[in-house]
Amino acid sequence: MKTHNCITKLMKVVRVAAVPALVFAAALALNMSPALAEDKKPDYRLQISPTQDNVGKIEPGETHTGSFNVQNTGNKAYQYTVSISPFSFKDDRYEQDFDTTSKYTVLTDWVTFANDEGSVEPGEQSEVKYTVKVPSDAPGGLQSAAIMVTMVNSDEMKSSGVQTVSRAAYPIYMNIGGDTEERGTVIENKIPTLIFNPPLVTSSVVKNAGNVYATATYEMKVYNVFGGKEVYSNAQEDNNGDFKPDSKVIFPETERYNEVEWTNAPKIGIFRVKQTVKIFNEVSEKEKIVFICPIWLILILVAIIAIIVYKIVSGIMKRRDDK
Repeated sequence: MKTHNCITKLMKVVRVAAVPALVFAAALALNMSPALAEDKKPDYRLQISPTQDNVGKIEPGETHTGSFNVQNTGNKAYQYTVSISPFSFKDDRYEQDFDTTSKYTVLTDWVTFANDEGSVEPGEQSEVKYTVKVPSDAPGGLQSAAIMVTMVNSDEMKSSGVQTVSRAAYPIYMNIGGDTEERGTVIENKIPTLIFNPPLVTSSVVKNAGNVYATATYEMKVYNVFGGKEVYSNAQEDNNGDFKPDSKVIFPETERYNEVEWTNAPKIGIFRVKQTVKIFNEVSEKEKIVFICPIWLILILVAIIAIIVYKIVSGIMKRRDDK
């Protein structure tokens, strides 16, 4: 009896204490939530907007001016410097290269800045202005460079143990008028025949054999085999209301691999897929029937076929035995 009374009293104490404890825990969780969200935001973070300057065609002797913003999306202010580097791409996957110089990166000598350093407060942005003076004897064809924005390691960063190497690149590329050549080819245009699991992905490799940069376009259209209704297109509506397919910049004397993906393709179906790849006046069109079928369904069909064949063979053998 005494033991029972002790247990009863202990349960009352636990219940009385539990209520304020739960209230305290809930309040603590609410108060900590913003702090946790704030902790996810780094002290120092640099980004730029816009991200590149696709100048297009410019003639020798002309001047081009531009600007972009260095944005501080971190918690603390920082200083930055700007410099110029060559800009190109590596291999057919188009990894950016800021070290290799060539006849296409002479642009690095033509760029000047209104100011090559600055600072920016949290939530603010700082404008970088630049000028490109194209010499009158500039060779025709592509010229490219990248403005590099680098965060400066301040004394505060060093004292806090932060050694940041945050850097952002702002590519500039243009085609200089004069002795130019526009020549390209589609080396590869592939559509799969059988897909076990979505998405449906087509691929291609395009080569730019000229001396100017070009924009290659990649269009995928998918139709129902039965009825021919279009069920997917990768073309997107632009600001003018026109529908345009995917496009990628291709630099001279390079090859570029590209994939077009139908992300929301169904798990089962038979479709007619058409891919059109274009660079300059070179156009490659390919069309194929594509089966989307999960591996488990194929195994079931194979098993059913095996059973049917087995029964047919067994029936034939039995009739022979009966004779």
